[in-house]
Amino acid sequence: MYTITNVTIAAGVYTVNATYLGNENVSNITSENVEFTVNKIPTTTTVNILNNTAGNVTIEVTVTNATGEPVNMGEVVVTDASGTIVTGNVENGKAILVIPTENTDTLYVNVTYTENTHYYPSNATNSSLSEEDPYKNITQIDVTRIPTITGVEILNTTLSNVTIRVSVTNQTGESVEKGNVTILDTDGNVIGDLDELVLDNG
Repeated sequence: MYTITNVTIAAGVYTVNATYLGNENVSNITSENVEFTVNKIPTTTTVNILNNTAGNVTIEVTVTNATGEPVNMGEVVVTDASGTIVTGNVENGKAILVIPTENTDTLYVNVTYTENTHYYPSNATNSSLSEEDPYKNITQIDVTRIPTITGVEILNTTLSNVTIRVSVTNQTGESVEKGNVTILDTDGNVIGDLDELVLDNG
């Protein structure tokens, strides 16, 4: 008796037979046709928020099969009320996606592993909600402002011509290109009001 396992075959209905090729003493022979159905594999999708700062919202999507093994093919789609935001391919059960947003509002997105030739679709769900809750399949991301670092350099200390240079960078050291700067003394008094200033490359 021989057993063949094919884990790469796509779902569908198949008709097969087996042929013994024979040898010097036995003639070759072919079996009758056998029809069988290959079913798609159920999946589970989960989301881990890696970064929730504006401009760099990043999520890690994990897709596993019915036995908890990582899925190695397929696509993940992130959508909101206006439509598709971003897509990504699943490799070794993971997809890392950056969601483009400059706002600090709460994001409500649907993260879906799409159906294909081998696997059924699945949505990331909120386990704390009931199955009937309309937000069950919604992933909520509270987007926060980007931390900044402000530096000051004294350029001139001459009376009536005191000049300083202010630099502003984000948490990764990149220059902040716009925003407002207010200069205070140690008592908290405003000594330089630059509310209309547009920063030039930090």
